[in-house]
Amino acid sequence: YEDLDAFMCNECGYSKYGRLEATLHTARGVCKPCAPVGDEDSSRAALVALESLTADAKRRAERLRGEQQQLMALHEGGEASLSG
Repeated sequence: YEDLDAFMCNECGYSKYGRLEATLHTARGVCKPCAPVGDEDSSRAALVALESLTADAKRRAERLRGEQQQLMALHEGGEASLSG
């Protein structure tokens, strides 16, 4: 150990002072059960579906980035008016 009084061990994560917990929540990405890919036709259909889902995810991510920028601008404007 580099520092015996450190909050957390950088090798194993053990801490004698506290405990960190993480929980991962996920949402279902595909609403329908997926059919197995067994031949060229089903492979093409799966690829088309995947490309469609990817394009939709990119559109949503871009929209969220735009909303994030707007919120950050509003937040920064609010801080400026509070300090001024």
